[in-house]
Amino acid sequence: HMVQNILAASALARARGVEPHEVAQAILSFTPDPHRVQRLGAVRGINWVDDSKATNAHAADASLRAFSDVVWVVGGLLKGVDIGALISTHASRLRAAVVIGAERAAVLEALRRHAPEVPVIEVTPVQTEDTMTEAVAAALSLAQAGDTVLLSPAAASMDQFQDYADRGRRFQAAVSALSGGDTGE
Repeated sequence: HMVQNILAASALARARGVEPHEVAQAILSFTPDPHRVQRLGAVRGINWVDDSKATNAHAADASLRAFSDVVWVVGGLLKGVDIGALISTHASRLRAAVVIGAERAAVLEALRRHAPEVPVIEVTPVQTEDTMTEAVAAALSLAQAGDTVLLSPAAASMDQFQDYADRGRRFQAAVSALSGGDTGE
């Protein structure tokens, strides 16, 4: 979806008369905002991606489409949305799921209904400093070399965190702690 966004922006710029070299320069100098499909690197042969900005099913769908063999960190405040269709769509790419957040029961039920073969770990603390540390440890226990651990919660964060950025920073810190800060493995 990032490539599609770049292509759409490029086409718009070209339609407005921006020269190709200027479009290329803009693409090459662009840095995405943090927590938007932000690749954190590989730790222990596992790829780690922070998409904490994915606060709804539509955004999480775009992220899930970008990866195969995903250990998905999902959950928070669903805001009344049933994520069953999202899970059903991506069940084949899910290696496992780590469920966080106040509305865990709805996520767990949707996983049981639409992806019963997917291993699931529920992280039960709702408002503790350790939630993301536990979620990352759970994801590590489920992932295999070559997998992608994807924080793309499909839910709002205010049940456990100040906002999506706080959730993403805590995820990044927990991933960094796995390797003593080295994510180049």
